Amino acid sequence: VTTSWSGAPRTNEEDRQFKINGRFQYDVANINADFTTGTDQNYTRSFARRIFIGVEGRFTQNWRYNVKFDLRPGATGTSDGNEVALDDAYLEYAGSNYSIFIGQNNAVSHLEDRDSSNNIPFNERSSFDQAFVNGGKTFGIDYLTNGGNWSLGGGIHGDSLNNADTTTVDESTEARARGTWAPIYQRTPSGVTVLHLGLAGRYRDSGGGNGGLSYSARPAVASASGFGATVASSEVYRHDEMLVGELAFQHNSFGAEAEYAVLKAHPENGSFAERQFTGGYVDLFWSPTGESRNYSASDGSFGRVTPFRTLGNDGGIGHIMLSARYDFLDMADGPYTGPGAVSPATSEYGAGKQKGYVLGVTWAPISYVKFQANYSKYNIDRFTNATTATTRASTDGDVDAITFRTQIDW
Repeated sequence: VTTSWSGAPRTNEEDRQFKINGRFQYDVANINADFTTGTDQNYTRSFARRIFIGVEGRFTQNWRYNVKFDLRPGATGTSDGNEVALDDAYLEYAGSNYSIFIGQNNAVSHLEDRDSSNNIPFNERSSFDQAFVNGGKTFGIDYLTNGGNWSLGGGIHGDSLNNADTTTVDESTEARARGTWAPIYQRTPSGVTVLHLGLAGRYRDSGGGNGGLSYSARPAVASASGFGATVASSEVYRHDEMLVGELAFQHNSFGAEAEYAVLKAHPENGSFAERQFTGGYVDLFWSPTGESRNYSASDGSFGRVTPFRTLGNDGGIGHIMLSARYDFLDMADGPYTGPGAVSPATSEYGAGKQKGYVLGVTWAPISYVKFQANYSKYNIDRFTNATTATTRASTDGDVDAITFRTQIDW
C-alpha cells in the first residue's frame, strides 16, 4: 500500500485507488439593483457558495467511481432536511477509447457545464446555463468515446437523485448527445494551442411531475446571495429541446470561448403558445503570467491551470488571469397568452431579457488555491403579466454586482 499527498490524500494498492476529493468556495457579494418599479436593492453579504466532499477511485484499471456530497449550509430550502445533497454519484467502466457511466453525472453536456466550478474563469456560469440547464446533474446512463482530438457521447437520463419521490406521475426523462472536434491541438513548453468546435443537444420531458419545466436566471450572482431571479418564465412547460453550438480557442496565454443556445419549450396539450428562447456568451482571457488553460480532448473540456512558478516555493507569484465576458439571455418570444392574459396582448412575453458584461481577475498562488474577483453590470428588460392592460407595468432595471471568491480544493 502506498499513500500520496499530491493535491489530496490518495491510497494505492495494486490496481485499486482511493482518493478524497472536495472543494470549499466562500463568496462575498455586493449587489446594487435599480428597477423602474418595485424595490431597489443595495446590500453586501457573505455566504458559502459550494462545499463539496467526496471520494473517487477505481477497483481495477477499468472500473472507477466518483461520489460527491454537496453540503449546503444556509441554502434555500435547507430547513426541510435538504442540507446535504448528491452531486456526482456514478460508476464508470473505462475502455481503451470509451467510457460507460451509470449514475448521477453530466458526462454528456455542453462546454460550460462540463467545466468544473473549480476551473471556470468567472464566479458564476452564463445566463443561458442557469436558465436552460436548471436541473443540475441527474441520474442516467451515458456512453462517451473519443480519439486524439475528438469526442462523441450520448445518454438517457431521469430525475435527480435528490428529488423527493412523493408524486404518482412519471419522472422526467431526457436524451442527450454531444460531439466535439479540435482540428488544431498541440502542447508545447510554452502552453496549449487548441481550436475547439462542439455541438450539444438535449430533449427533455417533465413527465408531468416536479412542477413541469420553467426557466429563470440571475445576472452573474448566486441564489445564496439572497438575490432573486431577474428573468423567469411565468408559464410551465411539458417538454423542450435545446441545441448548443460551441467555439473555443487557446494559444498559450490568450484564449476565447463562446456558446450559443436555442431552446424550444412546449406546453402540455397546447394549452398556450410554444416559446423559443435563446442565450449565449463570448469570453476573452489573458494570463500575464503566461499560463494556458489545460484542455482535455477526451471530453472536450477545459481544466485546471497549473502555475509556472508558485508563490512560496520557487520565487514566483502563481497564476494570474484577466477575463471579460459578454452574456445575454432572451426569453421574450411573443406576447403572454397564459392564465390571466389580457386582450389585446401587446407586450412582450413577461419572461423578459437580460444582457450584460462581466470583468474578472483570478489569482492562483498554487494549483489548489484560488482567489477570484468579478464585476458585472446587467440590463434587465421585462414586463409583469397583469390581468388588465392598465396595470401591466414595466419592471426594467440595472444590476451591478461585485463578487469575491476564496477557493480551496483537493
